Amino acid sequence: MNRYALIIEEEACWGCRTCEAACMQEYDFRNRFLHVTEEGPTLGVGTNDYMYRVALCRHCDDPPCAKACPETAITKREDGIVILDFDACTGCRNCIEACPYNAIRFDQENR
Repeated sequence: MNRYALIIEEEACWGCRTCEAACMQEYDFRNRFLHVTEEGPTLGVGTNDYMYRVALCRHCDDPPCAKACPETAITKREDGIVILDFDACTGCRNCIEACPYNAIRFDQENR
């Protein structure tokens, strides 16, 4: 079975956050599995430099977020993709603390 991965070249990212919008649209704006943070400004050679970091689910081989979920709302498919069953999620946020990549965000308003 094929395994999938999303690779983002952070040095090419200029902070438009379109990837955030696409991810939120895909998941009905309930939770965010990808978010962009801005580092900077730092003083460059005659300019202010910014670096954008993209935190996203890395679809771990043995996802700690799934182990932390008391409702088994997070599972891993055969193709390696980690998914969240929104209907099973109770909003305990244990997965947020367990994620080593700081990839999961919880949006109470759009829950």
